Amino acid sequence: MRTVIYTRVSTEEQAGADKGSHEDQIDRAKRTINEHGWELVNIYQDTQKGHEISNRIELLKLLEDAK
Repeated sequence: MRTVIYTRVSTEEQAGADKGSHEDQIDRAKRTINEHGWELVNIYQDTQKGHEISNRIELLKLLEDAK
């Protein structure tokens, strides 16, 4: 199965190397992908406050790539 990883944090501080950071989310997702033998195709990352999807550039790119 082809898979992607999408990570998001709300602030630059969260984007650091602490729990919940992009790196932590990616590490956990990669473990799951490897456990299942899936293929990792791409990684998308957003650092954005708020609930507006229109501001999440990488999420919009992911959705476009999925088409």
